[in-house]
Amino acid sequence: MELASRFFKVPVGSFFLLGPRGTGKTSWTQQHFPSALRVDLLDPATLREMAARPERLRERLGGLPGTETVVIDEVQKLPELLEVVHGLIEEKTGLRFVLTGSSARKLRRGGVNLLGGRATATTMHPFLAAELGQAFQLEEALRIGMDLLLAFRLPVFSRRAKRALAVHPKFFFFDAGVFRSIRPVGPLDSTAEIDGAALEGLVAQHLRAWCDLSAGGHQLHYWQTGTQVEVDFVIYGEGGLYALEVKNTDRVRPEDLRGLKSFGADYPESQRYLLYRGKERLLRDGILILPVKAFLQQIVPNTFPA
Repeated sequence: MELASRFFKVPVGSFFLLGPRGTGKTSWTQQHFPSALRVDLLDPATLREMAARPERLRERLGGLPGTETVVIDEVQKLPELLEVVHGLIEEKTGLRFVLTGSSARKLRRGGVNLLGGRATATTMHPFLAAELGQAFQLEEALRIGMDLLLAFRLPVFSRRAKRALAVHPKFFFFDAGVFRSIRPVGPLDSTAEIDGAALEGLVAQHLRAWCDLSAGGHQLHYWQTGTQVEVDFVIYGEGGLYALEVKNTDRVRPEDLRGLKSFGADYPESQRYLLYRGKERLLRDGILILPVKAFLQQIVPNTFPA
């Protein structure tokens, strides 16, 4: 089975590869480190053995001279094993460790310091549309979740604020499909409303990955004034200042541009986008209006659609 190419690049040295289930961490490590010693902590027998004697890892390596890379899957299941890894790195054995896990938070809750900076912390995001190419289907991406059940928060963009702003972060599920699968639905909930929130979440997922995979220290925010004028997403970094609004509609109304116009008045140097379900590419009042599917397929690390 041919694996889709990922934008994620192999870091130098040892590293944590964090990310929810279903993002392809195991498949990626198998593809890039086929000769590595693998320790799969999802296997009950392996977990029992390592939990009883974590130093068994050192013994296994002693019996396999010439090993260059060690992959430990789901390391958060046995944080104590990191003490052995830490020791091996400190001894300058030349070994590279690839440590996959669900989240840094789970490891820190177990009192682990992520090896004191001796291993880079990286994130494997869900697939971007551009990684899937022609296989990407917008409707399918909105409909199917990956059972990730993780979330993230966006802070309010407040740099050089010229007016009173909201103070609370905005909450998103890590994957758009998760939102659809767990959101309570009743007779007062319209399909368009649910689809709109799922579409916004899908765009958030892509923008968050873009910030993480691109150079320039970009950060993802949202913007909301004290009078509830809002822009869904703001990206700020060395590459520029971008403001994006997402609308689950195939026609753009004047009121759909209100938030972006207000943001542009405060930040005239910003590049402003409205993403919608229509098919035409438009420029209106300095705002670039793009089909959301085309935007998602074009956003790749270090390049922003224009």
